[in-house]
Amino acid sequence: MSGVNGTQGQNANSLSSACPYCGSADLVFKSKVALWECQQCEQRFPGSAGTPANRSDSQATRPQYIFFSYAHDENRELVEMFKADLEKRGHRIWFDAKDIGTWDNWKGSITRGIDSSNMMVAFMSRHALRDPGVCRNEIALGLNRFGTVYPVVLEAALENDIPLTLRELQWPDLHEWRDIRAGNVPGVEWNRWYESHLIELIGKIEGEAGAYASEIEALRDVLRPTGFESRIAEHLEDFVGRQWVFDAYQHWVDHQPASRLFWIKAGPGTGKTALAANLATRNRNTVVANWFCSTNGAALRSPERAVRSLAYQLALRLEDYRVRLLRALGISAHSVADRLDDSRKALDKLNPHELLDLLVIEPLGKDQLIWREHKLVILIDALDEATDEAGNNPLADFIAQDLGRLPDWVGLVVTSRPESAVVSRLQRYRPFELDAQDERNRADLREWYARHLANRPEILAMPAAQQQRMQTLLIERSEGMFLYLVEVERGLHDQVLDPGQLQTIDAGVPGLNSLYQLSFQRRFGRAPEHYEDGVRPLLRLLVAAGDPLPESLAIEVLQWSQEQFHKQRRALGSYVIDSRLGISVFHKTLIEWLTDSENNAFFVDAREGRQAIADVLFRELTGKAAYHVRWHTCAASWLPKWLPTLSQRGQIKASHDLAVYLDAYGRYGDAVGVFRRIAENVSSSSAEIDQNAVPLINFACTLVRNGDLGEAEKLFRRLWAAYTDKGSIPEEVLFGLAYVADALNRLEEAGQLYRMLLEMNRNTLRAADPHMIENLNNLAGVEEALGHVEVAEKLAREAIELVQALPDEHFLAPAPYNTLANILANQRRYAEAEPLYRKALDLAKTGLPSGHPMIAYSLNNLGHVLSYQGQKAEAGQLYRQALDVTSGTLPAAHPDRIGTMANLASALVAQDKYDEAEKLCRSAMDLAEGAQIPAGTLGVVKHTLGNLFYQQGRYAEAEPFYRQALELEKEACSNNDEQMVGSLITLADVLDKQARYSESEPLYRQALALREKLTPDAKAEIATLQNSLATTLFRLGRHEAAEPLYRLALRMRRDALPASSPLLASSLNNLAQILFKLGSVDEAESLHREALALRQQFLPEGDAATAASMHKLATVLEHKAQYGDAERLYREAWEQRSVALPTGHPGIEESRKGLIRVLNEQGRASEADCLAASRS
Repeated sequence: MSGVNGTQGQNANSLSSACPYCGSADLVFKSKVALWECQQCEQRFPGSAGTPANRSDSQATRPQYIFFSYAHDENRELVEMFKADLEKRGHRIWFDAKDIGTWDNWKGSITRGIDSSNMMVAFMSRHALRDPGVCRNEIALGLNRFGTVYPVVLEAALENDIPLTLRELQWPDLHEWRDIRAGNVPGVEWNRWYESHLIELIGKIEGEAGAYASEIEALRDVLRPTGFESRIAEHLEDFVGRQWVFDAYQHWVDHQPASRLFWIKAGPGTGKTALAANLATRNRNTVVANWFCSTNGAALRSPERAVRSLAYQLALRLEDYRVRLLRALGISAHSVADRLDDSRKALDKLNPHELLDLLVIEPLGKDQLIWREHKLVILIDALDEATDEAGNNPLADFIAQDLGRLPDWVGLVVTSRPESAVVSRLQRYRPFELDAQDERNRADLREWYARHLANRPEILAMPAAQQQRMQTLLIERSEGMFLYLVEVERGLHDQVLDPGQLQTIDAGVPGLNSLYQLSFQRRFGRAPEHYEDGVRPLLRLLVAAGDPLPESLAIEVLQWSQEQFHKQRRALGSYVIDSRLGISVFHKTLIEWLTDSENNAFFVDAREGRQAIADVLFRELTGKAAYHVRWHTCAASWLPKWLPTLSQRGQIKASHDLAVYLDAYGRYGDAVGVFRRIAENVSSSSAEIDQNAVPLINFACTLVRNGDLGEAEKLFRRLWAAYTDKGSIPEEVLFGLAYVADALNRLEEAGQLYRMLLEMNRNTLRAADPHMIENLNNLAGVEEALGHVEVAEKLAREAIELVQALPDEHFLAPAPYNTLANILANQRRYAEAEPLYRKALDLAKTGLPSGHPMIAYSLNNLGHVLSYQGQKAEAGQLYRQALDVTSGTLPAAHPDRIGTMANLASALVAQDKYDEAEKLCRSAMDLAEGAQIPAGTLGVVKHTLGNLFYQQGRYAEAEPFYRQALELEKEACSNNDEQMVGSLITLADVLDKQARYSESEPLYRQALALREKLTPDAKAEIATLQNSLATTLFRLGRHEAAEPLYRLALRMRRDALPASSPLLASSLNNLAQILFKLGSVDEAESLHREALALRQQFLPEGDAATAASMHKLATVLEHKAQYGDAERLYREAWEQRSVALPTGHPGIEESRKGLIRVLNEQGRASEADCLAASRS
């Protein structure tokens, strides 16, 4: 960009010192038009002979306070020359080498220097413009303080380095100064060149810039604005990240013209002020004013000071607004001190709303006289800190009430904590939530860590692996709060935090504790009785809970009204987070500080809070079914952890109530822990068994559900022995024994016990009693496993009929539907099973907690039946949901979780997502290693891995997994199991793929025998196995043995399948081929013709399967010397295969060779040779 033209040389004669129109001595020479301009009446007139402005050695009429921003490089000599000559004219130059003392804080000195000046000249060189750099920060502060900065370029090719906020300005280009002084630029004399640019600089400082500075100085005198240069400066140098927030802001500016407010809402310690400072600095083109609220002093919460300061900053940036503001205040750049004092005193009498009207609303004008084509922004940081002790926030009131009175092109950016004083006033606006747990926020934390903490010597002294662990640890402990990492770094720097503590501190750091102390002192120090009687009791519960505390539970424990609760909640402000689950302390460092009793007037006792909550929860558990318990998540999560420290720890009944509740809730692992403590204090001897039987048998049942089958069996044997000695078994004990026997696959025993129990139930209980329903349901499952399918179905249907008398939310409601659906699905009656599975899932979701294993079980079941019906993608979604459901309730190695992982992997294989499927299977096998996983469940995992490799054509890798799966399934069940059939078939198939037909034959025979036994009416499936076995025999050359199987398969498929089924045509072709081999050529021809006709009728034109039938029929006709017909079929097959099959497919070449043969047979050798010379 070219420089501003300098003042042309004129005679040195002085001009009359007064304006000929009004007599004012305040004159500025306009060099471009060679005229004087009076700053009082704005008239222009020529000078008599010369101009003061072109004299570099005369005195300035209005000396200015000028801040020089420059780099300590080879250009400093020229800067010092300008400084010396300007000081000769009476200007005061702030120059770091002169104005920063030996022991001064240089950052603070720079900020004070800018604040004490009324303009800035920025001498720009490559070193000055480095990013990050001090000069860039000085320019940002200058723009904020003065509204503009006057740049001077000292080096070439800086256009791309100059800050965007200065690129629209013109600047003098002095980059040749060294060459000119050395005499290396022909025709340019150094002294004249320097004098001209000095005069140019003087003209800018004492001319337009001087007038502007004088107006601004007058406004500054009247408005007495608050400056934030020092606050902005402290947040510029080390700032990192937040680009995603800046992008969202820019989108709001550019694409949401109707939106007036961009509200950044975030919790304490997330870096809102640093974000605001950098947003204002980086977006000078749109952010025209800012105010940083603070609780540190009443002035920074004062709405009057805020309005005055914002008006002053708007005047810095908007010339037309400045003119109207000066007129509204009745002042000008030349007003005398008394006039300025009168104007200031008049403002002092106005209230905040009157000030807003006078200083902002009216000068900006709803009359549209001031207009901008794009949005300009006023930024207000930490709006929540403008709230006073009574909960009033006038600034928030202004935004809520008066934002609509500003011109449409004025927008507001507000940052705040989620305090009620702000949220309630701005609730009609949608905030931009800066979530501490947002991955983008965590990425910013990692970037900050890498730039600051990672380079600390204490961190660098650690081994590399430990350094990485330390980063992960500290970012995890920060919980998304920047201030945590800042205080860790500060603690290391100030040596108040020992590096050894980094591994062991739970959360707190010294700096944060000091900040909490100051904040609580400000909030509650003036009214300690309010803290003691209201805030502390609530904090005690929140600190004890650690997790979100439901409002209703807090009210119940404290015996407060809702009004009392919300009053104390508001008092805590953003130190408490609201969520749909309840309220919680915003960060664990606050909990650590509150529970530190040493020299802490705000200490709270978490143990007292835990006991108070536990007393209410234990009362809630007494005598209630699990699904009627309020605050069930709290009871299930907190009581097992707290029990060892509670007064209830030695009470068998309270502990048993908790264990039973946890079991019903699906928290089996926690229930086992409570039961185990009970079992340590009770005896299972026959003498004491009656009084201790119930907790022990419940313990055994829970062990089963938790997958601890070995321990369950040991306890089962102890109980069985004790009751064998006594000779009688109570019903609840009988049920528990049956349940454990069922889980241990002792089916005959379980069936006998369930039948005894059911007989007792029918004599003593009403029909819809839950115990009766549960026994019917369980016995149905056992009967099916024993092969008594009709009996099982009848029992399950009876259970469904009875369960309908129970409320839908009863925990038993889903069970009979799942059981009957299982029985039907195992008979391939999928259409009947699916609606039952869906009903079971709906009931489970209605009546059970969100993480209950029964929900996962129902999801798995529905996934199975959909998978069997080919709906693999939907099945995969259900399996994934099931895995998520159990992630928080079952142990990682629980059989149900392992099975669900295998199910999901199977669905992924069907969708060709092999990598994800293999990872899941491998994880399942790793978890299962060393755990007591049922053989059937592990078999499913192995089988799924086999399928994974099979689908990718990796048959040798698939085979061992299929073999392992088959052995595990044999271990798990008798040879009538449905799954056994599938495993036999898949292993036989993978052996076929490896041409190991003699090994696959016996497997097909076993599978066929089992299929005929299991489902004798399933003709289509039996036919498929007969066909596979026949094909294996055919490949072994045993054609006579294969033929009857092919005939049987064809007959069954004719009976079971429609004519359109592709399997029917395949059977016709298979039988035809074997007959052709055996010499029954005519019958073979007939079958091939039938197969071709079916495929031509039901398959799309040009299908590859139709072409294959043509080829096979042509082969028979060629054998019968019917060359003309064979030629036609070979040719058509060749043409269709060339289109339908990929290039190079052997079928294409096969048909081409057949056509060549029959052409030769017909004596058409030339055609045959021509065809042979071509490539398909």
